[in-house]
Amino acid sequence: MTLQIFTVHLYYGQHTRYETKQTPSIEEARRWVSGAAKGRIINKQNIYVQ
Repeated sequence: MTLQIFTVHLYYGQHTRYETKQTPSIEEARRWVSGAAKGRIINKQNIYVQ
């Protein structure tokens, strides 16, 4: 089984920039998104994950 890496784009508010993080854990990616104003999780095939 190959390692799946998720790219997470996070936005925290009006006066901050987007932050990009990477993780092999979908659970961790979802935690990051839940703590941000907006966020997207993208898999290595560039498909958005919920």
